[in-house]
Amino acid sequence: MHGLHGLKFRALAVCACLLPWAAAQAGQYDELAAALNAARGHGVACEGRNVVAAPPLAFREALAQAAAGLPADGGGDLNAALDHAGYRSRRSFLLRINGLADTAALARYADRSFCAALRAPDVSEIGIHQQGSGNGTVTTIVLAFPLALPAADARDESRLSRRVLELVNQARAVARLCGKRRFAAAPPLAWDERLAAASVAYATDLARYKYLSHTGRDGSQPGLRATRAGYAWKAVGENLAAGQVSPEEVTAGWVASPGHCANLMSPAFSVMGAGYAVNPDDRMGVYWAQLFAAPR
Repeated sequence: MHGLHGLKFRALAVCACLLPWAAAQAGQYDELAAALNAARGHGVACEGRNVVAAPPLAFREALAQAAAGLPADGGGDLNAALDHAGYRSRRSFLLRINGLADTAALARYADRSFCAALRAPDVSEIGIHQQGSGNGTVTTIVLAFPLALPAADARDESRLSRRVLELVNQARAVARLCGKRRFAAAPPLAWDERLAAASVAYATDLARYKYLSHTGRDGSQPGLRATRAGYAWKAVGENLAAGQVSPEEVTAGWVASPGHCANLMSPAFSVMGAGYAVNPDDRMGVYWAQLFAAPR
């Protein structure tokens, strides 16, 4: 039995040294957002590598509220500020600039000091907050990509779970290295509804109680969960993940992880089931479980 616990995405902080939301400042923030987007629209040589241009960022007041919720002294938890503002992020960056008030100067400084973060292709929205004036101005900029959870709908769940099977079988069709272990191409897996039901039930428990472990809260292991679902097995394995929002993303993460990949490629398994569960109140948002087995 193999498994590696979840791939998780949260905030990165980038700070430099050289907060209430007010409607009067909105125009100034729009100006700065436009200037930063103009910079983002041009590729540059940055930190020893070429960074390509990226699409413009959309201004989001929730991100501005998150920026306003962070202390100006450089402390604070961006993840907590985003959660408090009601913004669920897949990816986020925090940029702070001290001592500049002029929009053009701020944009030039951000372009020079945060060139890679400013052009990150995996963010799509921006929020800005300023505190102080003159040389005492602190500008807090949050860049993020929103987390779009899959629908918690039985029909959608079945479609997405079956899509995992398709992607797993595509992966098994090609020989590959899983870490240092080489696997030949393996026969396709068949879908098993009992393993799928067990996977959905376990993903639901993981999501409800916000944990990620092959050991259930009742002490169960993957083999026992398969047995409880009515599957008599001679080999069993389990993959888990949290935070991925699509079958493509979760399967790619499993393929890239040696332990998960070994399960996925193992010729010892002939069937699988998979499922996910959504918890919109949890930071990870979505949890996945996948059971592999061979009949006794």
